[in-house]
Amino acid sequence: MAVAVARDRPVRRFADERGGPAQSPIRHSVRLIRQGGSSYRSVLPATLDHLLWASRDLDAAVSTLLEQTGVRAAAGGQDADLGTHNALARLGRRVFLEVIAPDPTLQSGTLARRLETLAEPVLVMWAARMKDAAATAARAEAAGYRATVLDGHRARPDGEIIRWTNVFLTGHAAGTMVPFFIEWHGGAHPADDAPAGLELASFTIETSRPEVYAPCWRRST
Repeated sequence: MAVAVARDRPVRRFADERGGPAQSPIRHSVRLIRQGGSSYRSVLPATLDHLLWASRDLDAAVSTLLEQTGVRAAAGGQDADLGTHNALARLGRRVFLEVIAPDPTLQSGTLARRLETLAEPVLVMWAARMKDAAATAARAEAAGYRATVLDGHRARPDGEIIRWTNVFLTGHAAGTMVPFFIEWHGGAHPADDAPAGLELASFTIETSRPEVYAPCWRRST
């Protein structure tokens, strides 16, 4: 079992599928809970796709995950544009954990340089899956946000190329509490063959600053 809850900034916590407690605290999510009980939903319909757990050293992060959960994330591949490589673990049907770190064999990109400064593995962001990147970007811009659409790809260890399109939003003050959006191309999904053994049991944003985050969400209760 893996539990993810967000309280303004991420910390990490994992438990294995047998219910064993984690030794260190993951926090982040998909619904915003306002003090006083009001609940908000994202203005852009999407489904949680994956969590990005980052480290300056991939092998060390994979070992930490193994020690805490008994699950060894499998090599995912390289992203030459970002200068990173990753390892993946399944969290559920079409949901996965991406362990990501700078790849010393690649030229460092902006993200890789940021990850090089991390003292320990930490949850840095999350991705929401949608069916149409262009439509999502258009809807975000209609809601008053700036949308940047970027195509991405990486090579799997077996040489297969995985392709996707990301939508990044700016013009809000919510930081990584707002996800980036991803459309996968092709029928396969990274969670399909990622190592099992973890389950995402909860994914919630809780904040003491609703005035900062609420504009990105619609009130539902």
